[in-house]
Amino acid sequence: MIDAIYFDGKSARRHPVTLIIHQRVAAMRGAGLNRRARLSQLDISERLEHAPRILRFSDGGYIEAREHAKLDRMLSANGYRTPRAVRWQNNWPLSLLALALVILTLASGYQWGLPMAADKLAQHLPPALEKTIGDQGLALLEEHLLAPSRLSAAYQTRLREQFAALRQPRGEQTAYRLEFRAGAIGP
Repeated sequence: MIDAIYFDGKSARRHPVTLIIHQRVAAMRGAGLNRRARLSQLDISERLEHAPRILRFSDGGYIEAREHAKLDRMLSANGYRTPRAVRWQNNWPLSLLALALVILTLASGYQWGLPMAADKLAQHLPPALEKTIGDQGLALLEEHLLAPSRLSAAYQTRLREQFAALRQPRGEQTAYRLEFRAGAIGP
């Protein structure tokens, strides 16, 4: 038997009760109260160190029990098995394994998933948006990092012609504009 508190789910009034679990049935008795339910019909909270265990009835009423060791023994003797997720939470090796898997998943997503997603997204950008991004990026670079190129106009023209003669991979016809600027590196 366990001393517990019952709340009917309709008011905040505490009802001191005695809880017993026998043959997979939880029964409580108190002043003018008698209630029972099969363990399978109750929602039983997980064990937390300083919080009471809650045995919740389907109508919203519940029993608060603070005697964890006694309640665990009674539940175990009546075939109650702690949910798998709770058992895993309380198992340090499994918790560490789960943490390692989360870290591995995040690192893999960053290393391979993000570049793959960016590549797929870049392949589907409309040409007008791609041009706007390029123009704004170039304007920002010219404002802060770049100066006009010191290469002669003739040399720039020759480089543009050589670049135009190159074939793009997979026979693509991507519009481009070759620009020359002076920066901290290169001519």
